[in-house]
Order: sequence, then C-alpha cells, then structure tokens
Amino acid sequence: MVFVKVGCCSTHRLGETGGKAGGVEAQLASFYTAGHGAFESPDDLVAKIRASRIPVTHVVDVRSVPFSRYQPSFNRPTLRDVLPSFGIGYVYMGDTLGGFPPDGACRLPDGRVDYEAYRRTSLFAEGIARLERARSLGFVPMLFCSEADPSRCHRSRMIGVHLHMAGHALAHLHPDGRIETHSDLEHRMEPQTDLFGLPAVASREAR
Repeated sequence: MVFVKVGCCSTHRLGETGGKAGGVEAQLASFYTAGHGAFESPDDLVAKIRASRIPVTHVVDVRSVPFSRYQPSFNRPTLRDVLPSFGIGYVYMGDTLGGFPPDGACRLPDGRVDYEAYRRTSLFAEGIARLERARSLGFVPMLFCSEADPSRCHRSRMIGVHLHMAGHALAHLHPDGRIETHSDLEHRMEPQTDLFGLPAVASREAR
C-alpha cells in the first residue's frame, strides 16, 4: 500500500499546534508513534490524536504480525477499513520495519532481535527511505505497534533511534493524550543486557 491523500476529514492541518504536554516541539514532530495497547479501539486512537492536535495523516503499521488476539479491532483488515472514514490513511510496513526481521542473522545469542544489526540491513534502509519520502511529500506518519509504552517497543528502540539520529523530530502519543518527545523518552529508556551482560534490547511486539 502506498501513501496517498485520504478524504477531507484529516485530523489537523500540517504543522498546526496545540494539545497537551509536550510543547511546540512535540506538536511539530516529523513522525509520531503509538501502540494499540494504550487504546480501547481505533475510534479511541483517533479521538486521542485529535484531542492532542497532532497532524497525523497516516497510521503506519510496523508490526511484523499485524493482528492482536486481545484487541482484534486493531487487526490489519479492520484498521485498513476503519481509519479512512476518519480521514486517516493506513499503510502496512511491518515487512521492512517490523520487530521480528526475517533475517535470522540479526539475532542476539539469546535469540532476541539485534536492533543495531537490523538497522544496517538494506531491508531496513528501504523502509526508512519510504518513510522519509512520504514525509518529504507532506504526509505525517504515525508508527503504530503494540506496546503502550514506547520505551519498551521497537518503534522507538529500533526505528525511532534511527530517525532521531538522522535528525528527524519524533514524538510519542501516550494513553492519556500526553505527547513525549523522543529526546525526553531517551532519558528514561533503560538499557537491557544480553546473556553476556552487554547492552541489548529485545522486541516485545507480539501480544
């Protein structure tokens, strides 16, 4: 699926400010993220986006497996059908930016995903290039996964870290509508270690 303009009911104009904590920097981010564990339904997600006054044009699903046993309303077919009615597009990119990359070599000794290694792959680069192209065309993507807390999710630890290092402003939508900049998030992200005591992070995408 490609990034296309959707309807006439988009949440807010590109660059419009306002909303809850996070300030102008958060409201003017190039990319946003959210996890469905923070919301009751797609309607609730859209309501929080609108209440926070962030100008999201597309929800970009970065789940390797875009289905939830516990929240089936966030399954890929449902989101694809429901979101356009709110003026928000749906794009699936879990094939390139998912938390469980297909390359078995991008694994830590304990079997968890090595995010740093995957960020060096051509598949990841392809996904990032697509996001950046969409942004250059004026679209405002929201990376969407499962975890309610972005500090525990690959959307922040793998994709977000890369976008932030590349100079893109990134912000995260929380269950209460609060918007947290990625800079602030990095201050509270706890490093994880592998079996050898070395820094590592693990994907907790599947729920």
